[in-house]
Amino acid sequence: MLLETTYGRGYRLLGDWAASAEGANAAASPAAPLTNLPLPISRLVAREEALGQVVRLLAGHRLVTLTGSPGIGKTCLAIEAARHYAQEAGLAAFLVDLTTVAEPRQVPGALAEVLLPGGEPRVWQAKQLAEALTNRTLLLLDGCEHVVAETARLVHLIVTRCAGIRVLMTGRDTLRIDGEQVWRLPALEPRPARSR
Repeated sequence: MLLETTYGRGYRLLGDWAASAEGANAAASPAAPLTNLPLPISRLVAREEALGQVVRLLAGHRLVTLTGSPGIGKTCLAIEAARHYAQEAGLAAFLVDLTTVAEPRQVPGALAEVLLPGGEPRVWQAKQLAEALTNRTLLLLDGCEHVVAETARLVHLIVTRCAGIRVLMTGRDTLRIDGEQVWRLPALEPRPARSR
């Protein structure tokens, strides 16, 4: 753990920290928004148009759901779209992996664990979590089809109470709530055969 919550004061960095020349240069420039998005290990292949479409949807809507068949690349596309949009808009961006959540009642805790470190994630209720979120943030909720009802309830609370929060969701199903913009990721077109 890198941070500790100090009651009544905020957060405190833990461990020994030394400034480097690289860090000093970074400190002189505008601070980069916070993120836990994984760094890309390869580039998206044949998804440039889809990437642009999702980024445009995020620019115009606070709740975007990216759907498609299993294994089609929703997560990779969503991570890149979140990275691009958050960088353009100066937002923090956080990935919450809901594929690891076993029960619907664990959804608020999964978000709290990522967004509000230092608390006890199992005790967060959806309403408390929505009220605690005030920053300009893009949430990427990945793989929520098995907990869609609880996710829909939580996302509805978040987007109706937190004006600075945008949500990008991936899954095979939609949330079916007001304001949701759904975009179905098409399958990749097969490449034409090369003539020999």
